[in-house]
Amino acid sequence: MRAALAVLLLGLWPFQAGAAEIGDAYRAWVASHGAAPATLAVISPEGVLTEQLGVAAAPSAAMPLASVSKTLAAQCVLDLARAGALSLADTLQQHLGWQGPQGRVTLGALLTHTSGLWPDSTQEGATGRTLRSTRHAERIIEALRTRPLATPEHRYNNENYLVLGDVLRAAGGADPFETCKARAGSWQGLESLAMAPGTRALGMAGGYAGAAPDLARFVAGLEARADWPSVQVAPGVLYGPGVLMRNVPKGRNMWHFGGICTRVSAENIGAFVVQLASGWSVAALYSGCQDAEALLALQRDILVPLDR
Repeated sequence: MRAALAVLLLGLWPFQAGAAEIGDAYRAWVASHGAAPATLAVISPEGVLTEQLGVAAAPSAAMPLASVSKTLAAQCVLDLARAGALSLADTLQQHLGWQGPQGRVTLGALLTHTSGLWPDSTQEGATGRTLRSTRHAERIIEALRTRPLATPEHRYNNENYLVLGDVLRAAGGADPFETCKARAGSWQGLESLAMAPGTRALGMAGGYAGAAPDLARFVAGLEARADWPSVQVAPGVLYGPGVLMRNVPKGRNMWHFGGICTRVSAENIGAFVVQLASGWSVAALYSGCQDAEALLALQRDILVPLDR
């Protein structure tokens, strides 16, 4: 299994309003990289769904979101914090009874992957069985209670969001997904959102499924706020709550990737969401274990048309 590809080309192009050929470009990318089934949705700066398509799938089909689940999960945590149900300064000792250095980890540090949890044990020998096994996820979380922490700097790690799921379960008294569906204002209207059968054990870290149009609308509604925690991960690039951010001349680009790569090719999927400073928002869901070169091509092929 592969975690989200963090920092790629976003920010290297000055995005502007542009053209309808993005659909053709995406179909070509899917064909050349064996990425079907796949779907795409594009929201204009005016908030209009200007493009939706499916390749070997209905345009509105719910597909696994992999690590883009974190983008949704983080907004749920922020919504609950604003409602007073928890605070980003809260610790794991307060919510889960963890002790020692592990107990002093804050929810804000989990959101930005600066908790010191490392290495990422979800990446070890991942198969479809382990990604579906909630018991496997429970064993991972239990081991984290006493595993020594690394230096508290940004290290992208699914474990951070697995633990956040336990925090929400303790704070809300219910399954964290159901808590978010019921109480997160940012999730309202996301009718297609569900748990992904093939990756459900990853929960908030990568266990959601949804339709590209819903996802594009969600991303279009994101607005960086003063209460967003963030950390610099590369020159000019911040990792915030489940989203990467880069300032550009027109404002700020925000994006996230997700990918599941196991030894069983039929289980491999990926997702990409972006809100451009120009106002365009895109959600792309696809199949296969796509490498870095393919993902660079995806950005180039479906985003450059928005710059013409």
